[in-house]
Amino acid sequence: MPLLAKARGRARHRRLITLANELIRDDLSTVNGTTRVTPADYTAYVFGCSQIRLDEAEAADYLNAVLVARGLPRLNTETTN
Repeated sequence: MPLLAKARGRARHRRLITLANELIRDDLSTVNGTTRVTPADYTAYVFGCSQIRLDEAEAADYLNAVLVARGLPRLNTETTN
């Protein structure tokens, strides 16, 4: 992988983690250990702030990383049939 591509990937990752932190921090329901933020909310927030497109699976990964780092439970991303 070229050096420039790696640098861009790291910058994208840092930006997405920062935005996930902002969204979780500003969600008042995280005070009681849960969050109302969904991957769809995060996807829209990221696009609105940075014009970065990502799918909901990647959004869930970033949100879960931030939630776990804060000692909060991960999102329930299981689908029910």
